[in-house]
Amino acid sequence: MSSFYELGIYSSAIKSVRILMPIMTSLGMVMLPRLSYCNNIGNVVEYRKMLDCAFDVINFCSWPLMAYFLCIADLFILFFFGQSFGEATLPLRICSVLFVVSNFSYFLGIQVMTTASFESRYLIATVCGVIFNLLFNVILIPSMGARGAAWASVIGEIMVSATCVYYVYKLKLYSISWRCLKKSCCASFIFPLVYVCMFLGSMEKNFLWFILYSFIAWVGYILIQCKLKNSVCMYIFSTITKYV
Repeated sequence: MSSFYELGIYSSAIKSVRILMPIMTSLGMVMLPRLSYCNNIGNVVEYRKMLDCAFDVINFCSWPLMAYFLCIADLFILFFFGQSFGEATLPLRICSVLFVVSNFSYFLGIQVMTTASFESRYLIATVCGVIFNLLFNVILIPSMGARGAAWASVIGEIMVSATCVYYVYKLKLYSISWRCLKKSCCASFIFPLVYVCMFLGSMEKNFLWFILYSFIAWVGYILIQCKLKNSVCMYIFSTITKYV
């Protein structure tokens, strides 16, 4: 990194994203033994069903988180890191793309390729990502600092995802269902819509504004997903009604 200040800016941005990643990956870790077992005994139906469920959860969480941080990165940095880290706003917006890209590569690499005993292919994908990350770090950091490091991280993860997609389709390991992805992507537009509506209002952008925006946007997102009959929402509500 070109300076310790730039290092601090980048660390603030990337850690804000990485600290929330376990929301999506925790489910995958729990499902790994069962996925491997179903694949080994040839239970294709159950194996496919569990992969579809994992993919739906990843999309349900990652797209709104990306949209949320794209909108409120400036306020998030202000309230959680202070004014001195104001320049971390743009790197945080860039790194927010990792919510989608990193979890997509995690799903394909860990939950699909690893459980199908293709760890070597996932290793190749990871090495490709590391090479591109290092290459673009060398190219971008001297001129762009923390922003360059953020872009390098995103490009590296995109290469991991692209390589995983190539192997998954080449080896015919899994056919991605795009239905939930489309629903989550469309429902996530509520975040910029609410942001624009509140931004045009007379209310000052302060901590109360931040809390109010977060509440309205996230509740709106969940309601839209319920209206679209997202499988994750249906499962949650069916589980709640079962025990209430």
